Amino acid sequence: MKINIQQVKNHIGAKQNFRLCFSAADLFEKDEYAWINDPIVATGEVINEGLLLKVSGTIDLVATFLCDRCLEKHFISIAIPFFEKYQESGAENSSDEITLYQGEEITIHDLVRESLILAKPLKTVCSEDCHGLCPKCGTNLNISTCACKKGVIDPRLAALQQLLDKK
Repeated sequence: MKINIQQVKNHIGAKQNFRLCFSAADLFEKDEYAWINDPIVATGEVINEGLLLKVSGTIDLVATFLCDRCLEKHFISIAIPFFEKYQESGAENSSDEITLYQGEEITIHDLVRESLILAKPLKTVCSEDCHGLCPKCGTNLNISTCACKKGVIDPRLAALQQLLDKK
């Protein structure tokens, strides 16, 4: 995943748009990307700001997850913004916040990979009104109801229920 910067490199204020399509296999080991559906599309622009080249844009993809409530498969479209500043290696005034590049191309492989890892949701639900699974019998409560008793309270928590009943 390289962006040719030959057009903007020598002209301060110059802009260049880019669009890159790639697969998750280009970025991750085999088991790390099971949630990502191909293709992954990165679009954005490179802007020459003098000593720095600013790369910004979005990564668009469709991800597959299992609902954390009912365990049904669902799909989510994700748009992930990214931003990075690049400076030619060997130039003065470089800092830890600036990524170095050489030649006429900028590699955004690490930037895209890092953005995808950080954007993966910790928990997902198929819908906000998902009822999940019955904790006793495991029935998907979005599809059908079960015959389990709903009002049965763990005897260890009965004292707490009495406090709630007083209010």
